[in-house]
This record gives sequence, C-alpha cells and structure tokens, in this order.
Amino acid sequence: MQDAVAIESHQRETWHRAIASGSLVHAAVIAGSWWFMFYADVAVIPGKLWVVLAWAWLVWPGVVVGWRQASRLTVVALAVGALIMVPCVSTIYTFTAWSINGFAP
Repeated sequence: MQDAVAIESHQRETWHRAIASGSLVHAAVIAGSWWFMFYADVAVIPGKLWVVLAWAWLVWPGVVVGWRQASRLTVVALAVGALIMVPCVSTIYTFTAWSINGFAP
C-alpha cells in the first residue's frame, strides 16, 4: 500500500514539475522572440503566429486552476512566467488589435 502511495506521490510531483517547466519555457520563448524582434531586429516567427503563441500561454493558468492538486511550485512558476512576459504585454495587445482590425493608418 505504501508503494502505491509513493508512486502516486512521485507521479503527482512529476506532473507539477512538467507544468511548471512548460509554463516557464513557454513564457521564455514568447519573451525571447519578442526581444529578438524588437532589439535584435530578427523575426524569429511571424507576428500573427507570435500573438497566437502569446495568447496560448493563458492555457497554463487554466490547467492549474482546473487541476485541484496544484502545488506551490506550479503557482510560483506561473507567477514567474507572467513576470517574464510583462515587457511583452503592450506588444501582445497591439499585435492583437492589428491582427483583428488591420494596421493603424
């Protein structure tokens, strides 16, 4: 019985680490590609794809909220991921508006 509990605990910890790592890597890819676009003047991915990727990051908090066994690790990773993306927020908003309404005159 203890082995089953230990295995379940290990599996849960593995999922916590996977979610935390996934959200941090996703945020780093968004922020890194943003940096390359604006500071190195290198388009790593097209702008519309970048916007979709940036909005897709919001799936991570949804997973954590929907998962009742969230740990401090996952919550802290989401907070750090959100902080990593803070410089990109205005660009995400602008690119979203441009994607929907077309470029400003």
